[in-house]
Amino acid sequence: MDKQPENDVLEAFAATGTPLLLSGGQGTTWVVGDIVLKPVGNIAETLYVADVMESIVENGFRVARPIKTVEGKWLYKNWCAYNRIDGEHVKARWDEKIELCKAFHKALSAYLKPEYLDKETNRYAVADRIAWQELPIKVNEKIMPVLEKLENLLRPIQVTNQLIHGDFTGNILFHEGQLPAVIDFVAYWRPANYAIAIMIADAIVWEGADESIFDLVSDIPEIVQLIIRAEIGRIMQLDGLLKEEGIDKLGEAEDHEKLIGILSSRNR
Repeated sequence: MDKQPENDVLEAFAATGTPLLLSGGQGTTWVVGDIVLKPVGNIAETLYVADVMESIVENGFRVARPIKTVEGKWLYKNWCAYNRIDGEHVKARWDEKIELCKAFHKALSAYLKPEYLDKETNRYAVADRIAWQELPIKVNEKIMPVLEKLENLLRPIQVTNQLIHGDFTGNILFHEGQLPAVIDFVAYWRPANYAIAIMIADAIVWEGADESIFDLVSDIPEIVQLIIRAEIGRIMQLDGLLKEEGIDKLGEAEDHEKLIGILSSRNR
């Protein structure tokens, strides 16, 4: 866990009060009154995301807007700031979340590909490229059998890429009387419906949704192939976690067997 922001950081963003550590995430985000402070890893990514979140037109959703320093900059000493937004995470409600995802990505379709994306080498970027067969699978032998099942289901598809939120599932907030909110935007350059595919995969593997959730996305072209790629990406992230941080969660690959069986039966 990173240390809390110092007084000069609070002053830079005109934040007053005592910083409180927000629960969840990576344990590095702090809230001071109505301001959320986050440490910055990738500067290019942070600047790009701030520009998008400042300019995106809210139509069917809310977003947390970035806050500039008193000097008019997005960063101060590797910290950035956003408005705190009302809401909480809610399980299920997949029909609403899918419609929210569509609305959010319609708004994102106006943006250009960020230049920094192709230079990324973290585990998420590597997993994404492997999922889309832009890199070969090189993985710990413990999870190779699971990945081989998915690899055997892959077939070519024709898609159009755009800016998407690559981790949509856990970054939705609901608040009574207000539109749902989208937070913690993570930029990827993939088909808009890939964001929905990742959400469907997460719903079944992580939140216990059953196969009936496929009824909500039956009208989406190539949805099964998109979910297959989403699954490869999620499992490859387990391999990357071990390589980058030495944390072994490879056993979680077995949690994907149920969905792999569903995908195999639906892959026509």
